[in-house]
Amino acid sequence: MAVREWFARPQAVKRWRTGDKMVILPAMKSLRLALLLAFTCATVAVAADKKPADAKPAKPKPYPLKICVVTDDELKKDAFTYVYQGREIKLCCDECKKDFEKEPAKYVKILEAAEKKQAADKAKQPKKK
Repeated sequence: MAVREWFARPQAVKRWRTGDKMVILPAMKSLRLALLLAFTCATVAVAADKKPADAKPAKPKPYPLKICVVTDDELKKDAFTYVYQGREIKLCCDECKKDFEKEPAKYVKILEAAEKKQAADKAKQPKKK
């Protein structure tokens, strides 16, 4: 018997109002199932959005030079700094960023050469005890 037909009968409405278990239990089971389903979906959605606690953003490689890689001008305290492919880039001005982005491979090679030179200089220094 369909729900609509069941509620159309006067004795069914009377049973509903008096709290007959025959009417309330199926409704409670349906409500419980709907709430469980909603809670499960919400939990899965929240779990998918969370990142692992130990997944910290990688610290970029420090900038090895004291000059702008584009213009060779000395860097000031307010140098333009940003991160390019996990590497910190310091430039003297915003205009240099546009030049850097035109040919990034050229400037990254200069930075890599500077890093190698610093590593070699550090290796040559005597170790302190």
